[in-house]
Amino acid sequence: PLLLASSRDGGENWTGPVSLIPPPSLSLASRPDPAGPRVGPQAVYGGSRPQVAAFEDSVRVGFIAWDLTEPYVASIASSDGGTTWGNVTPVSPPGPCMQWSTPSVAASPAGSFAISWSAETSNTGCWSDWGNSTRTFVAISFDRGGTFSEPLPAGGPPGWIGASFGDAVVFDDASRLYVTWHTISPGWTSAAISV
Repeated sequence: PLLLASSRDGGENWTGPVSLIPPPSLSLASRPDPAGPRVGPQAVYGGSRPQVAAFEDSVRVGFIAWDLTEPYVASIASSDGGTTWGNVTPVSPPGPCMQWSTPSVAASPAGSFAISWSAETSNTGCWSDWGNSTRTFVAISFDRGGTFSEPLPAGGPPGWIGASFGDAVVFDDASRLYVTWHTISPGWTSAAISV
């Protein structure tokens, strides 16, 4: 399960954990289909690698969702500071390599949200071509996380799918968006971070 706790007093006290994904029979989402339009509904059975961002009382969590087929990047929102949560919203198409991606979430000073992630764009396997077909994508919401744009390529190839600690996407004070990603060379002899 994905859980969230919040503090309204600078970290002195915390709420008890709130489950973000209800049991599968209650949480339905229309999952993107890589071969065509969104299909659904699909029950969401779990999630991993969550990242959180907030603007005023709007809270958005990006994570890797799991249904009966393949993992994908998804998001879930609260408009009351994390007290209640909406349905899971698919953000990316599914793919077998998505389980290794880590979404990053940011909120702008104007209330926009962005989610970025890395995805393998070929069918050769998750690491078979050393990132030469890995791209970094971003989806943007201008309605406080209610809906997201179609995924837009922001960087790579090359790229590298792997765990991170978040903050790979960020807005500055003027609400300009920045996205970072990392690459690695064959044989693990060198690596780079790009903006």
